[in-house]
Amino acid sequence: MLATKRMPNELRAVLDEAVKILNLIKSHAMNACLFSILCNEMGAHFHQLLLHSEVRWLSRGKVLTRLCDLREEVLLFLAEIDSPLAKHMEDAKWVAMLAYLSDIFDRINKLNTSLQGKECHVFLAHDQVSAFRKKFDLWCARVERDSVEMFPTLEDVVEKTGLQLDCVQQVVIAHLKGLREQFGDYFGEETLANQWMRNPFSFPVTPRDGLTLQEEEALVELNSNMDLKQKMSEVSLAHFWLSVET
Repeated sequence: MLATKRMPNELRAVLDEAVKILNLIKSHAMNACLFSILCNEMGAHFHQLLLHSEVRWLSRGKVLTRLCDLREEVLLFLAEIDSPLAKHMEDAKWVAMLAYLSDIFDRINKLNTSLQGKECHVFLAHDQVSAFRKKFDLWCARVERDSVEMFPTLEDVVEKTGLQLDCVQQVVIAHLKGLREQFGDYFGEETLANQWMRNPFSFPVTPRDGLTLQEEEALVELNSNMDLKQKMSEVSLAHFWLSVET
């Protein structure tokens, strides 16, 4: 939900209008059938759009990417059924903002995927989020220098339409800065405690807050165990600590 909170009004309008286009095509069987035939005739890579779902908001990245990929086919289809929504697909600036949304949602989808799975622990998740948060500053700086290579769909639209990047530059920068702030508010920016757990062999053995005498003694023994040190270099962090427990 972070990508849509406090979203600039222009981007919010584009997102809402994109959902209307998607639902117009997909929620009516005849429209969906005709659109599939049109895509087939035009040799498009995809013959269907993914239906937008408010519940699974993360799917928006894939939905918007598919809409961008099929933008020419969608425009022709909307024009043929005389839909007022066709005007949006004819507007290069609107399509560029749609392309940006597609790219940023895709980036967030990939971050979300990286935070899932059995091998993802709190330190890894913290590192992934911290790196992603720093990328917002990097991306803002690049957009300010008229570079959007980190957003390939937007870059493709700008190249093919000849649109001047400054038409969408400020709204993209505003959204990225807003996301940077929201990630900081939501996840925090402080360093995690108990960093020694990443590698107990690289930290000096000193009294640590919160550990009992027995725990400190156990840590000293672990720190001196060369077999465990070797094992840590061979397995994941989670598997290492599970083996120590057993």
